[in-house]
Amino acid sequence: MQLRDGPLVRVRDTDGDVDTGLDVKPGQMLEVAATGTIVAPEILAGDSDASGWNHIVDDARFALHSVIDPHGARKYALLGRLNGYFFVGSHMGPWQFNFPRERRLYLRVNNDDHLRGAGKGAFDVKVTIWDRTEVEPGAVQVVDILQGGELTALAWLGSHFLNGSWNEAEALIQQGVGMLGAVEYNTLGVDQGSIASLVPKITVALQKRAFSRPPRFAVAETWAAENGASAEAARKAAAALAQTLGAPPIDLTSGGPSQSTPYPARLFLISSWTQ
Repeated sequence: MQLRDGPLVRVRDTDGDVDTGLDVKPGQMLEVAATGTIVAPEILAGDSDASGWNHIVDDARFALHSVIDPHGARKYALLGRLNGYFFVGSHMGPWQFNFPRERRLYLRVNNDDHLRGAGKGAFDVKVTIWDRTEVEPGAVQVVDILQGGELTALAWLGSHFLNGSWNEAEALIQQGVGMLGAVEYNTLGVDQGSIASLVPKITVALQKRAFSRPPRFAVAETWAAENGASAEAARKAAAALAQTLGAPPIDLTSGGPSQSTPYPARLFLISSWTQ
């Protein structure tokens, strides 16, 4: 399982909904743990933790009340919100999120004002997300992109790629143009041996060109639409090679490959021909 820890989030009774900055995807596991206390704005109220008061509220002015949840609608408890509000308390989960779409996680205190409460104190909340998807072993194909230069298949590939002509570029790649090798990855991480064998090939490919000065070397990456554990493993494999090469990344988002590109797991090494 892939583990993602969010930052510590402080939730006050006066805050209303607090954005955790975390998006929960379908099938992921969610765990929330809270410490700290608040003092509710009621006469003789004392400190209460995130589990709230031992009282189910039926007042519809509360964010969560008995009509919505007859068991978890506790006064001044910590709540979460993905689609609607739900009871979190001092500890919740691990719990699987099965809604078919990604949702942002919000936290709040269950008080009687849907915008803001009036109590004192705060809960400090830690959110942990697990991705149950196992990493499927795979590889990131590494493609040589030449910007400018002589009229060769490699130069045509570079021209098509950098001009956004994805179908033409893909046809050349399928013929083996620009293919340098692949960085492999599995459930244990990046295969360092595949990186070690690939770096000399990249060096030789660059040395065969008649540059008048050392090439301007950069990295661009494109990915398929999925955002699961395997896609994350592919990103890490690509990053490991880029770090080994000392190649700075460039941003091709504007006018470059998007999620509709036919390059689901490839790393493009871009160098410039100079006369």
